[in-house]
Amino acid sequence: QPVVGADSSSADRQRCIDVRLERDRLRLQYDNLVQLRRLNGTAWPATAVPGDTVRFNGYSNYRLFLTRGELRVFSADGDMRPQLLATVPLDSELRATWTVPAEWAQGPMARRKLYWRVRVYDRDGRFDETDDVPLALADRHAPGFEQEPTEAQRLLAGYGESRLSIANIPITGGTVTASGEGIAAGEQVRALGLAVPVDAQGRFVMQQLVPRRVQTGEIVVRGAEGQERIYRRDFELPPRDFFFVGQADLTIGHDRTTGPAALVTQERNRYNNDTWTEGRLAFYGKGMLDERWTLTASVDTEERPLNELLRNLDRKDPTSLFRRMDPVDSWGTFGDDSTSVEDAPTQGRMYLRVDDGRSHAMWGNFKINLGADNTLAQINRGLYGLKGHLVGEEATSFGDARFTADLYAAEPGTLAAREEFRGTGGSLYYLRHQDVSRGAEKVWLEIRDRDSGFVLQRRALIPGSDYDVDYLQGRVLLTSPLPSLADNGQLVRAGGLSGQPAFLVVDYEYTPLSGDLDTLAVGGRTAWWVTDAVRVGITAAKQQQTGGDQRLGGVDLLLRKSENTTLKIEAARSDGPGIGTTSSLDGGFGFSQNTLASDTRGANAWRVEGQADLTDLGVAKSGHVGAYAQLREAGFSTPGQVASNETRQVGVSLTAPVGEQVELRLKGDHKDELNGYNTDAGEAQVAWRVDERWTVSGGLRADRKSTDAVNTSPLLPSSGVVSGERTDAAVQLDYESGEGWGVYGFGQKTVDRTGTRQDNDRLGAGVRYRVNDKLSLRGEASGGNGGSAGKAGVDYQYNDRSNVYVTYALDTGRTDETLNARGGTLVGG
Repeated sequence: QPVVGADSSSADRQRCIDVRLERDRLRLQYDNLVQLRRLNGTAWPATAVPGDTVRFNGYSNYRLFLTRGELRVFSADGDMRPQLLATVPLDSELRATWTVPAEWAQGPMARRKLYWRVRVYDRDGRFDETDDVPLALADRHAPGFEQEPTEAQRLLAGYGESRLSIANIPITGGTVTASGEGIAAGEQVRALGLAVPVDAQGRFVMQQLVPRRVQTGEIVVRGAEGQERIYRRDFELPPRDFFFVGQADLTIGHDRTTGPAALVTQERNRYNNDTWTEGRLAFYGKGMLDERWTLTASVDTEERPLNELLRNLDRKDPTSLFRRMDPVDSWGTFGDDSTSVEDAPTQGRMYLRVDDGRSHAMWGNFKINLGADNTLAQINRGLYGLKGHLVGEEATSFGDARFTADLYAAEPGTLAAREEFRGTGGSLYYLRHQDVSRGAEKVWLEIRDRDSGFVLQRRALIPGSDYDVDYLQGRVLLTSPLPSLADNGQLVRAGGLSGQPAFLVVDYEYTPLSGDLDTLAVGGRTAWWVTDAVRVGITAAKQQQTGGDQRLGGVDLLLRKSENTTLKIEAARSDGPGIGTTSSLDGGFGFSQNTLASDTRGANAWRVEGQADLTDLGVAKSGHVGAYAQLREAGFSTPGQVASNETRQVGVSLTAPVGEQVELRLKGDHKDELNGYNTDAGEAQVAWRVDERWTVSGGLRADRKSTDAVNTSPLLPSSGVVSGERTDAAVQLDYESGEGWGVYGFGQKTVDRTGTRQDNDRLGAGVRYRVNDKLSLRGEASGGNGGSAGKAGVDYQYNDRSNVYVTYALDTGRTDETLNARGGTLVGG
């Protein structure tokens, strides 16, 4: 391979190659200190028709560290859990093809959501993996659709971008950059042994991470007639390297002053009728301590009196406000395609980091997301201070590091906030606070159970790819709209529309206009996979804050057989009010807050949750069973888990096939809140697939609600209490044409009710029409108790990054959810 190897050649020959490269406007450069890995993938077409062969193209900038790769295709079942459909090997160019089964044109798979991931391995079996990428299904393509992408289209799609989600492969090396311009039309370029896309102006650029040793870089320009121009340049990435830039200023002055000039100028050092001295030290350095560890350091004392020059280097810098401005709105124009990278992010005067690409110790700005898969003990903060992160060398067969440990200590100088936005059908959401700390946010989507409130599905969003933030004004813009409800096949409706509620959750830090922020935050977590199936974790944190300090501690045990067969036990204790949670139903125009009093005492919580695929249990070819039990004492407070009253919850669920054409779904939930709302809900549903086009479904839901809480909402009945029992029955008939459209009709009837419960009768119909792979239409209308309801929308997929949509939804009140007002929402973007 021309990428690797030591070709011993004379200095004269290398100089001749340099002259040729400069003459032909080509460049081969290396940076021994940059190790930013990227992994991405694209699919063509992004929306497929059953029977299509989808062409997948992977992208990685560390190909020399990889031995193989694979494509993993999943579907989301009716319970929103991933089901592996296919594993396809990637070739040496990280390419693969997969044919969508033609029989999916009809039947349940026609409406399933598909997504895929790219996974790559090193020689020791460790793997990196991308985030989930959706693959939509349609019945036909738009006019003018190109079934076979051009080579340029395949190369450019997703090039230089990253959706890296799991990173277990250790990388030690430097970055080689090949670039050039003046490439004629019809010419093809290969650099470092890989095909490179060329833009319309004849320019190209590519980067690869390479091991530190003598290397041979190669650029090949192939003409339309097959002739080639080959440029080979030897270079060495030494095991040690260092870059440093700095400045030192000294100012000496003498003044003659009469009167209280210092009171006017507020200068303590000058205007004292004496000699004064001031100075400034500033530097940035980056270098390799050895072949594994890299040191990055930065200091800027700013202009200060000499006797104070090295004091308080850990204090925050008030001018960091300007870093939170949107770069698009600021002055930074470089005259070309250059961009700035903040390699030493810090809100103070000092930055220090020692890392090997996986483990690190640092002082500066950092983001922590500890216990992300826990329910009771999570820590999500973006802070300024000291942090240590240790990752063991070994990994489990699921890709998790065998051992991890995190510790942090910080004086944030900011306040933490957690906000939950109910989906509006749009893409724009306004945070409650402005002046948000840049890069400190954590954004994800959650689908929650309407009975228990527990998270059914969570997906972390990637900045730049999935959302953008205006940090100064405090707003989040998603790349795709977030609906209010996520359809999961439930028949009995709580209001005019069906589905489970969808939320956008944002954890972030902000700088308030006033207040004492001299507080301390410390904490950490360690997790150890005893075997590939058993993990033990410990989490602890302490936060000083206005309104009451908080301590949090938790332990967790995870038993795992497969991705969908797990048993998890958690126990936690909190002491103090915490940050609480703020919620919005209208995209950030109005908020309600759930916080505890500052004198909140310690409270405990525990949770047991298990789930299993019936295939793992050897019971059936598909299906799922799950159960949970949870207790939160009054005063327990962690992000997303604030309990004003003692709350006990238990529940079970089952989805199982009955023969080849019938699916049974059972679900039960119980919630007992002391001095609050108590709920018992049970649901049974049967779906019978008559043939490839017709499906008949029936469901029955019985629930009981009681409360001794006082109602203060003017939207609820004057009695102020929603209590009693109700039983609802529903039927639905679906028809799939197999030609891109489908219709359905449904009816729902309250067969029994007691107390202050209201009838929940409803009759309606809906239509969905996928015109082609770009344009889709949908609509639904119904009437019943509470009034009319419906939704209508059109969505046009402009390209793989952009779509145009208009959606209108009219929903009725949900008297059992403390909302009894009808409202319509029109959203476009």
